[in-house]
Amino acid sequence: MLDGPRHTVGRAIPSVANFIDDHSVSDQENSRFMPLSYRRTNTAAENSRWRPRLSNGKPIRKPQWLRLPWSRIALDSDGPMPKWMPYTVVLVLSISYFLAFLDQTILSTLTPRVPNDQEELFQTSWVTASYLASLNAFMLFYGKVAAIFGPLPILIIALLIFLCGSVLTAASTTMVWLILARALAGLGAAGLISVTQIITASVSPLHERGRYMGILGAVFGLSTTIGPLVGGLMADNWTWRISFYINIPLVSISVITILLLVRSDGRHAETFSEKIARVDFFGALMLVTGLMLLLLGLNWGGRVYPWVSPVVIICISVGLLLLCVFVFVEGKLVLEPIIDPRILRYRNVALCIFAEVCVGAVFLNTTFNLPVYYSFTQNSSASESGVRMVPLACGVVVSSILSGWLIAIFSVYRLVACAGTVIMTLGAGLLCLFDGHIGIGAQAPILVILGSGIGCCIQALLLTAQATICSDDLAITTALVTFSQMIGGIMGMAFGSIVSESSTKHYLDRVIDMNPKYATDIIKAQNDANEVWSINIPHEIQQSIIAAYAKGLQHSFVLITCLAALAMVFAACLQSVSQHKPPPTPLHEDGSMRRRNNQQHCYHRHFEMGSAGSYPRHGFDLHRSDQDEATLAW
Repeated sequence: MLDGPRHTVGRAIPSVANFIDDHSVSDQENSRFMPLSYRRTNTAAENSRWRPRLSNGKPIRKPQWLRLPWSRIALDSDGPMPKWMPYTVVLVLSISYFLAFLDQTILSTLTPRVPNDQEELFQTSWVTASYLASLNAFMLFYGKVAAIFGPLPILIIALLIFLCGSVLTAASTTMVWLILARALAGLGAAGLISVTQIITASVSPLHERGRYMGILGAVFGLSTTIGPLVGGLMADNWTWRISFYINIPLVSISVITILLLVRSDGRHAETFSEKIARVDFFGALMLVTGLMLLLLGLNWGGRVYPWVSPVVIICISVGLLLLCVFVFVEGKLVLEPIIDPRILRYRNVALCIFAEVCVGAVFLNTTFNLPVYYSFTQNSSASESGVRMVPLACGVVVSSILSGWLIAIFSVYRLVACAGTVIMTLGAGLLCLFDGHIGIGAQAPILVILGSGIGCCIQALLLTAQATICSDDLAITTALVTFSQMIGGIMGMAFGSIVSESSTKHYLDRVIDMNPKYATDIIKAQNDANEVWSINIPHEIQQSIIAAYAKGLQHSFVLITCLAALAMVFAACLQSVSQHKPPPTPLHEDGSMRRRNNQQHCYHRHFEMGSAGSYPRHGFDLHRSDQDEATLAW
C-alpha cells in the first residue's frame, strides 16, 4: 500500500522505482494504469534534441511576434489548463457543429425553391439524399482516422471540405452540380459531427464532461428542430443561396480559432507512413459503399420509387450484403479494424448503441412528421410550422444542458438515462393525441415533454458509453454511438413513412368509396397539402381527407412510442458507472478481462488508495461503490 502525498518520478519510493525500471511492460501500456505522477515524461534536454536546428547547431526559435500570449490546449495531455479554455473551445466547435446539423434539415424547405430545369423531377430528391448518405456513411471512418492521426488535423480537413461543399452549393447552376456539392458538404459534415464530440471529450475531464457535452446536445437539438424555420425565412426574404454563403465566414472563424486554442501533442507520434499502414482501406470501402446503398434505398423507397421497385430492392440488398462482408472482414481478417468487435462486448456500449438507434428514430421521425401534420391538418406554411416546433427545440436544449450538469455533479448516468427514456415514452405516447383537432395550447406542453426526454437520453447514453471504456477506445466509441443515433433517425423516417402512407391510403380509399363522385379530387390531394385546402369539394369531404392524414400520422406516432418504450428497456439494463474510478481494464479479443500484472496492479491500487476521500472535485457521487469490472462486459 502506498500512502502519503504523490511523488514525482525522480523522488519516487526506491522499491517502486526499481520495480518500474525492471519490469518489461512498455511505458505506453503502463501509462493507462499508472497515476499521472508516476508516468515518465521527457526532460527538457530530451525534448530539445528533436527541435529543428540551424547549421550552427542552435535550435530554431519562433520570433517573439509569432508567440501566442497563452498556452494552447494539448488534446492528448493530462496537464492543467485554464477553466475558460475548454468552454471556449466547445463554443467555437459548436458553430460548425450547428451548421452541420442545420444543413441536414434546412433543405426540406429550400428544395422547392431551387430552380429545376432538368428533364426528370425526381432528381430533386438527390439533393437531400446525397447529403444524408455521405454524412452517415463516412462518420465511422472519421472516428477511426481521428484515433490514428489525431482529431485536430482531421477536424481541420473536415471543416475545409464542408466549406468547399457549401461554396459549391451556393454557386451551383445545374441540378447535377448541386447534388455533387451537397455530397461533398455531407462528407465534411460527417467529420464535423464525429470529431467535434471526440475533441470535446478529449479537452474535458470525465467528471466535468457532462457540462461540455450538454452544450453540444443543446446545439444539436436546436439546429435540427429550427432548420425548416431558418430555411423558410431565408428563402422567403432573400435567396436560398444565402443559406450556404453564410457558412463561409462562420466556418472560417471556427478554423482560425481552433488553430489558436488547440494543438496536438506529438511526443509519441508515429510517422505518416506508419499511420497510413494502420488504415483499413478495404474495410472502409465496404462500409461506405454498403451504407450509401442502404441509405439511398431507404430514402428513395415510398418517395421516388415504390418499395417493391427493383431499384430500391437492389440498393437495400447489395448494401446489406456489403455490410455483411465488412463485418466478416473486420472480425476475422483485419489486424486493426475500423470497428473493433471487442468494444461491443462492453455491455453498456452495446446497450447505448441500441438505445440511441431508438432515440434517433423518435427524434427525426417527430421533426419530419410534425411539419407535415401542421401543413395537412391546419394549412400552416413552412415558417408557421417551424414556429410551432419551438417548444420541442426548447425541451431538447434545456434538458441537454441540465442532464449534462446533473451527471457532472452527481454521477447519475443510469438514473438520467432511465428518466429520459420514461419521459420520452410519455411524450411520444401523448403525440398520438394529435388528431387534427387538438389545440395549440395542448400541443406545446406535449412537445416540451417529448423534447425533454430526448435531450436527456442523447446526453446520458453517450456519456455512459464514454465512461465505460478506456481512453484508447474513446474516439471510435463516440463515433459509433453518434452514428447509431443518425442511422436510427433515417430508419425511423423510412419505416414511419411506410406506416403513415399505408394507413393514409387505407383511410382515403374508404373516403373514395363513400364519395366516388369526388374520386379525382381526392386522389389529387393525396400527395399535396396545398390541394387539400384549394380544391373545390364539400366541407365534409375535406374534413374526411384531413382526418385520414391525421390518422395516418397517428399510426406513425404509435410506432415511435413503441421504439421509445424499447429504449426504456435498454436503459433499464445499463450498469451503473462512476466518474471517480480509473479507466476500466481493456478486454481481450475473446471478451475476457486482461489480467493485470503486479506492476499494473500497483499503479491501479495507488490510484484508488491515494485518492480515497479526495475526489477530483467537490460534490456527490451516488455511485461511489466500486463495480466489479467483469460486470461491464457481457
